[in-house]
Amino acid sequence: MRALRWLFIIVILICLSPILSALMADSVSRYAGCQIVDVGLGHCLVQGYDIHDLLFYMDSVGVFGIAGLPAAAVAGLLWVVAELIAWMVQRNSKSLKF
Repeated sequence: MRALRWLFIIVILICLSPILSALMADSVSRYAGCQIVDVGLGHCLVQGYDIHDLLFYMDSVGVFGIAGLPAAAVAGLLWVVAELIAWMVQRNSKSLKF
């Protein structure tokens, strides 16, 4: 059961990673005081480095989160069902012992 828990955690994190990437890009751009522009050249200087392109790509990946959210919800639901089944089996096996 322990391996199954880790599998569900990894699947959910992979499904949510595009959303987390977009949130991180937004947080960094707000902290640096710049905007992520979709069209044209933008500048976002952090310690002398222009990281606008990196922030743009991190923010653009957030669109894939639209597909990842339902997959994460299904994985979470399956995880809850698996935990309930394991709990019921464990409870029944304890009550059968004399």
